[in-house]
Amino acid sequence: MTVQIPINFAECIIAITHSLQSHVASVTFGLAATSAADFDTAACNAILGEWTATIGTRMDTSSVAGPVSLIVGQDGPPLSLVGTDTDPGSHTITSLPPNCAALVTKATNTGGRRGRGRMFIPWCLDSADVNEGGFIGATPLGLLVAQVNNFRDNLSGLTPSFDMVLLHSPGASELPAPSPVTSLGVSSLIATQRRRLGR
Repeated sequence: MTVQIPINFAECIIAITHSLQSHVASVTFGLAATSAADFDTAACNAILGEWTATIGTRMDTSSVAGPVSLIVGQDGPPLSLVGTDTDPGSHTITSLPPNCAALVTKATNTGGRRGRGRMFIPWCLDSADVNEGGFIGATPLGLLVAQVNNFRDNLSGLTPSFDMVLLHSPGASELPAPSPVTSLGVSSLIATQRRRLGR
């Protein structure tokens, strides 16, 4: 179901490609701004810059992140914006196939299922980081947890600043306001997304 994007909020989509894969993976999360005018092409590029400085340090050098897209809430149809920058990963690894990803969990103060979110990051784990049971080693897991939270924190430090939020879809109950993401975690067990494996 499509999420609702109020004014002063946006859905951010980071496209990720790999030199051995034609399929484009997308990492998606919500953002809050002081003003809808803060969302522009420069913001797309600034967000990518923070990704590159943090999570990008765990990404395979054969992967490329960007451009960043923003779907901005406004009166009437949402506004779509696309950045101009792309950046390669900087971690020299033999990464897992794209259908095997790190599962990042989004924690909020909103109760129930609506208060929990997730996103999948491919090409950020070395094949040596994961055992035969699909569990990530303690050291690479800790490094990835640190970088995803650095990314979230750094977005708030941008000028203009952006806060990561969880956007909601309409349901049986009244639609709540987007929930601020208080922290990010990474599951110790890798996640699978079959559709990310190209044919």
